[in-house]
Amino acid sequence: MRLESPPAIVNVGVLRHRHSTNLRCELVYVALYLLVWGEASNLRFTPECICYSYHFMAKEVNHVIDEHIDPDIARPFMPTVSIELGFLKSVIMPIYNTIKVEVDSSRNGKAHHYAWRNYDDINEYFWSRRCLKSLGWPLNFESNFFKTTPKGKRVGKTGFVERRSFWNVYKHFDRLWVMLILFFQAAIIVSWEGTNYPWQALKRRDVQVKMLTVFITWSAMRLLQSVLDAGTQYRFLFNQVFAI
Repeated sequence: MRLESPPAIVNVGVLRHRHSTNLRCELVYVALYLLVWGEASNLRFTPECICYSYHFMAKEVNHVIDEHIDPDIARPFMPTVSIELGFLKSVIMPIYNTIKVEVDSSRNGKAHHYAWRNYDDINEYFWSRRCLKSLGWPLNFESNFFKTTPKGKRVGKTGFVERRSFWNVYKHFDRLWVMLILFFQAAIIVSWEGTNYPWQALKRRDVQVKMLTVFITWSAMRLLQSVLDAGTQYRFLFNQVFAI
C-alpha cells in the first residue's frame, strides 16, 4: 500500500513558502520604491512618471529574483539600467531636462497656454497608451516626448488647452450669454408692439410667431459654441489624432 502525506501538512508547507516569498517581495518592492524616490525627487510633481518607471523596474527585479534566463543571450537576466548612476543618467535626467525646456518655454507664465506643456500634460502622457507604444522601456530617446525632438513634432498638450481671448470668456459662460441674449430678444419683440403690459402683446398671433424665432437664435448660439470648442481645442485634437 502506498502512503501519502496528509493534505493538511502539504498545504501548510506551501502556505509557509508562499508567505515567505510574498514577504520577501514586499521588502524588495519597498526598497525599490525608496531607491527610486531618492533619485527621482526632482520629478516629484510628476508622480505618474515615477510610477511608470517603478512598475517597469519592479518587473525587472522580479526577473532577477526568479533567476530568469534571458532568451536572447541564454544568460541570467540583467536589468536594463545596471551601470553606475544608470537610473539617474538614463531615466531621470532626460525627463528632467525635457521638463526644464517646457518650463523655460513658458516665459514665467507669459507664453500662451498651448505653447508649452505643464505638469498635468506630462502626467497625463504617462498613463496613456501612446506612452507605452512610443516611449516604452528602456526609454526610447527617439520618442517625440523628449526635448531633442523638434518642437513642431514634439508631443503637445494632452489635456485642456486654454486660449486667452474674448471668445474664450464667451465659451466658458455660454449659458449665461444664452439666457441674456434670448431674454433681450424676447423683450424687444414684446416692447415693439407698444402695449401697456407684456402679456397683452403675447396674446397676438403675429407676436407669438415672432417669439418662435428665439429658438432659431438659441440654435445659432449652440452652433457658435460648438465651433468655438473645435477652434480653441484644435491643437489638442491634432495631437491626439496625428501624434505617434
